[in-house]
Amino acid sequence: MFTFLTFLFFLLLFFFFLRQYFRLKREKELILMQIAHELRAPLTILQGYAESLRHLGKLSSSQIKEIGKQILLSSERMDRIVSVFMTLARLEKEEKAEPVCDLSKSIKKCQELLLSAHPKVHLFIPEKLDSSLVCMEESLFEIVLMNLLENAVRYSGEGKKIQISCIEKEKKLLLCVADEGIGMRASHLPYIFRCFYSVNPRMSRKMGGAGLGLFIVKKILDKYHATISVQSKENEGTTFSLLLPKCKALGKKDS
Repeated sequence: MFTFLTFLFFLLLFFFFLRQYFRLKREKELILMQIAHELRAPLTILQGYAESLRHLGKLSSSQIKEIGKQILLSSERMDRIVSVFMTLARLEKEEKAEPVCDLSKSIKKCQELLLSAHPKVHLFIPEKLDSSLVCMEESLFEIVLMNLLENAVRYSGEGKKIQISCIEKEKKLLLCVADEGIGMRASHLPYIFRCFYSVNPRMSRKMGGAGLGLFIVKKILDKYHATISVQSKENEGTTFSLLLPKCKALGKKDS
């Protein structure tokens, strides 16, 4: 009886992992199909405007300016999609050693990057940043933080306040990015981490968004067993909260 139950247990376990394997494989295929579909749109736009430029002599200066603007937006959109594809490929690789990220150093670096691109932004960070180490590859953590900060700027405007806060919670680090922007309806919140999901597609495309930022944020955090949650109210703002695994020292994860 015991042998039969043991066999049944391992058989069920086998089918469980087999199902998980095919589910993940299907998910990857769907993502690749979506990326290919999204790349087609800016490529079609570029092709159309390239055709228009063949008749350059018949175009007014305002039309040429608009064509240049649309070509730039389309190329930026393609660049974002390709960058996400490359990041996804990086996430597939096994790391030889446990990665460690200096939280204070990375936050300050992201602050400098954001302010260089948006000098009028009111970004506030703690005067004394936690010098803790986070168990995450530094460049990937900075992708996460920059995505959240860029979103805050995009949907708040340069005159609004953006706040980064960080506290220790349950032997982990709770990092929050809060803005005073347009916010979101509660009905959108369960879906915002989906690939290519956009709360306002028209506004997102106008600003050059591809609906991939929060998707890749979630993928990176999942890899390192970190979590993300969101609180938002329309016309009041949005707060993203990240619970990050803390390292005691180089190569040692906090238990």
